[in-house]
Amino acid sequence: MLAFWRLWLQTRSIRLGITEGTAADVFLDEATNSSTFGFPVNPACAVKTDVHHNARGGEEQITGQVTRAGPQMPALSASSQRGIPVKQIGGASSNGGASDSNDGVGPKRALRHAMTLSHFPSNRSLNKVAPEDVVPPPPLTRKQQVLAFVENKYVSSFMTACTIFTLFGDDFRVSFSPKNADTHVYNLLFALFIFFTIELVLNVYSRPNYFNRGRGFSFYMDLLSTLSVIPDVDWIWVQVVGSSSSSSSQAAALKAGRASRAGTKAGRIVRLVRLFRVLRILRVVRKNKNGEAKKVQISEPSKIGKVLTEKTTRRLIVLVLLIIIVSPIIDGTVDPTQDDFQTSQFERLHRYSQDYNTSGSITMTHMQSLVSEYVRDSNGLLVQMELTGVDNTLLNAWLKELKFQSLSSDGTDWQFGSEQTLTTNPKTGWSASYLTDDPSSSYRSTEITTVDNLGCYLNDVCVDCDSSTGTSSCHSFVTYDISSYTKDAANLNIGKTIIVMFCFAVSIFVLTKDAESMVIGPIERMMRLVTQLAQNPLGSTEAKREEYEEDTPTGTDYETKMLEDTLSKIGRLLQVGFGAAGTEIIAKNMGGAGDLDVMIPGKKITSVFGFGIIEHFTETCSILEEDVITYINTIAEIVHGDANVLHGAANKNIGSAFLLAWKICDGSLPGMRDPRDPADKPRMLPADKARKREGIYVKSAGSGTAVRRIGPTELVDSALTAVLKMRVDIHNANHHGTLHKYCNNTKLIAAFDNFEVHLGFGLHIGWAIEGAIGSRFKIDASYLSPNVNMAARLEAATGQFDVPMLISEWFVDELSAEARRFCRKIDRVAVKGSEIPMDLWTFDIGRYPAEGITPEISSEGRQKPVEFGFDAIYPTLQEGIPSAFFSNFHEGIGAYFAGKWDVARDKLTAANQIWEDGPTKVVLKVMETEGRTEEGEFAAPNWWKGYRQLTEK
Repeated sequence: MLAFWRLWLQTRSIRLGITEGTAADVFLDEATNSSTFGFPVNPACAVKTDVHHNARGGEEQITGQVTRAGPQMPALSASSQRGIPVKQIGGASSNGGASDSNDGVGPKRALRHAMTLSHFPSNRSLNKVAPEDVVPPPPLTRKQQVLAFVENKYVSSFMTACTIFTLFGDDFRVSFSPKNADTHVYNLLFALFIFFTIELVLNVYSRPNYFNRGRGFSFYMDLLSTLSVIPDVDWIWVQVVGSSSSSSSQAAALKAGRASRAGTKAGRIVRLVRLFRVLRILRVVRKNKNGEAKKVQISEPSKIGKVLTEKTTRRLIVLVLLIIIVSPIIDGTVDPTQDDFQTSQFERLHRYSQDYNTSGSITMTHMQSLVSEYVRDSNGLLVQMELTGVDNTLLNAWLKELKFQSLSSDGTDWQFGSEQTLTTNPKTGWSASYLTDDPSSSYRSTEITTVDNLGCYLNDVCVDCDSSTGTSSCHSFVTYDISSYTKDAANLNIGKTIIVMFCFAVSIFVLTKDAESMVIGPIERMMRLVTQLAQNPLGSTEAKREEYEEDTPTGTDYETKMLEDTLSKIGRLLQVGFGAAGTEIIAKNMGGAGDLDVMIPGKKITSVFGFGIIEHFTETCSILEEDVITYINTIAEIVHGDANVLHGAANKNIGSAFLLAWKICDGSLPGMRDPRDPADKPRMLPADKARKREGIYVKSAGSGTAVRRIGPTELVDSALTAVLKMRVDIHNANHHGTLHKYCNNTKLIAAFDNFEVHLGFGLHIGWAIEGAIGSRFKIDASYLSPNVNMAARLEAATGQFDVPMLISEWFVDELSAEARRFCRKIDRVAVKGSEIPMDLWTFDIGRYPAEGITPEISSEGRQKPVEFGFDAIYPTLQEGIPSAFFSNFHEGIGAYFAGKWDVARDKLTAANQIWEDGPTKVVLKVMETEGRTEEGEFAAPNWWKGYRQLTEK
């Protein structure tokens, strides 16, 4: 019985390769560059920067590799004809203006110019980026190391196999192996006893509350199950119960051994309890097989689940122990091999020989007939006999000469009257070939039984029965072969063990089913949800209603279901409220048991930032009034959804403004240029850049169901595609989609002829500080950086250039060569406060396809990469723009940069006549204003260095 206890506990710890109560809760897996919380870690991108408050002035400080202040661009205001109110990052005013006195440079100014926004991730989104500052786990103590070894899946599997062998090994030995194999089995069982003893000692040393100051139930069960192996090791058990050369002592020892087997088996069956922990695990795995491309993580059972299960199991163990121990005593099956005839009649033979010697009235022939009658009517297989007063040689001769009659037709009795001609007993199959002088050489001690009679009688009085020595000169005994009984008993024990295992499984399932479905299951699902939030803060938190319905009786709705649904909603609200920038906050607070800590230090990351603003928002807000919320959310659904589909995330919404982020890595991206770099800084070679960026990726599913790795270049291409998709989807929504009702709004039409929803976009890439900004009363998960402000300024400049989107040269540098081919450089400017010029780019759309831009999904559920060189959608977007426009513009803008303004004016004028273009008009206006000399000639001014100051905001 106790063996079953060991088996259950060990298989519970295997748990499909996930050990229970492992001492090392958090560790880094170097092979997969991931932590146990599931975050991908990018070793090549590991610049750590912390943001904290200055105790003297309360201003943020940056610590890390980047300490040099760089140029800071002032905020750009929208053009007067667009009327776009810009929500300035950091300290700027809501109308887009900023005080010149505050236009400082460096990190402090960057931190004050922060734009923060919320995130609405799709429940299909699996985007996540590793937190850079994963705290390494503390070193394991010696006890934790020992416990980790004991609970290792290979050690647990080995000990489980050993337990199964102890359950069936001795019975298989008796039933199927020859006697000469006994020594090997005994040695193996002794080795298993040593293994169990070592395991017991290690558990006492390392497992919390295992011994529990002598009150540990599991400890005593394991101790008894370990000791239960001893009776199966013959050369140990003989020393325990004692042995003697006399047949009577051997018989007594044999009876004691048989009596102990019930208790031994009962103790070993307790090990079976370990087996049935596997049943619940397999059921969980089977449920999750229906979900495609879903990683199953089997969580540790809840504390209440452990308590309920352990208490139920203990009661069941005690009940079955009592049944198994008591039932053999009640039904008389402890010693099933004794036969009253063989015992009583042999005592008669023992006395007959003595009576014959004293009275002389009993002849030897009559004695022979009595022996023959005894052997014929005995149900056993006689292997040896000695009778007092009868020579052994004569007795063996009688036995060898013994003949038998045939059986009657019904096979129940002898055929009386027939001659005795058979050498084999037709009732039992016995023949003289069974006789042996040394039964112990051919039979196991358990395969023979001996009937002893002691005492010398004279005149019906035993003359030496009171002897204190326990011996007598008159000793008769007969030994029988009971190997068939022993093998049958072994086979029955095997069957009994299997039946008890089945009964255990059914009983535990029935006893724990209600607690499992109504309490344990919901609690473990809630714990799994919390763990998933800690491991992947942006993963799906939707509760699986079908999983709950499978475990809940029809027509019931328990409080645990309400708690489970509420926790799922809270997790979803955390994701929506904190967004991608708040993953660290969610992970650190959901993954630990300490106090709430939202003011965690910031860290440096590299990301693409997209900034979009709804045009004419002030006037639209005044007209729509309370309906403006629905208006903004309708647009946000398109903007946020398109960003999410292409591996990005919404960060913050402020009125009409949306901040989007495509986080690339923690720290700095190797080889990426920075706006603060001097113009003469050498660039990293492409081969070195590719080598240093190996292993830098984010994991995302996009609109697919399977997660894959997204490299930096693909992520930048995806960000550009996402903004193009937003422009196309908003255009289509104006004409036949969710925004069409606003285009037909009479009040909006009265205020704006032919009203349509338009957004301006700015795209930039660079470093930022990610963290929580605020106080214990209110925080925002946000990004602080001049690069965030740069994206906002680029969007604000779209009004000046009359284009829907502007792209920085640093973003274009990170695009693939195929994507860069579709972009157009429109100007080179230096913003206010900086002498370092930057190129401004845009992406022209001449045709808006009705089908939109839809990412392709492979048969495995993985979203295919964006490919500007092969996807026909990108040339389709520019189909409406004549190629002659591009050729004239490129020649004209090149001459403009080179200072050949006369050539530039001619080419750009020709380009604008082919296709009217906002940037072309801006450059022509600049040349017309600045290109007139005092002599009236048209030429580039003397100060021209290939770029101009961008004086407008």
